[in-house]
Amino acid sequence: MAGFDVVPEPLRDGGNRLAEAGNRFADAVETFEATLAGYGAPWGSGDLASLIGPAYQQAADYIIGCLYVAADELALGGDDLVDMADAYQAVEDEVGRMFTSISRQLG
Repeated sequence: MAGFDVVPEPLRDGGNRLAEAGNRFADAVETFEATLAGYGAPWGSGDLASLIGPAYQQAADYIIGCLYVAADELALGGDDLVDMADAYQAVEDEVGRMFTSISRQLG
């Protein structure tokens, strides 16, 4: 493919940074979740509160779950980039060894 050039080290660095961003995001979600839990039930008690509380909890659980999935996907994407960089490097190393071997055989 013309014009296609992969440099493994920047790809690996980017993958590591993306994975770290996913981990930091997961930490932020955990802090957010703890903060929400710390508020308790600010809607109080009574008939209306008995309707609001469960609906709020379901929505909050769903959103927190989605945020954790997003954090995991960021981290996994970073890991995939690191794996891709390793694979490219392995191919480059093998091609180099093959050319060295051919060069030695040709004299």
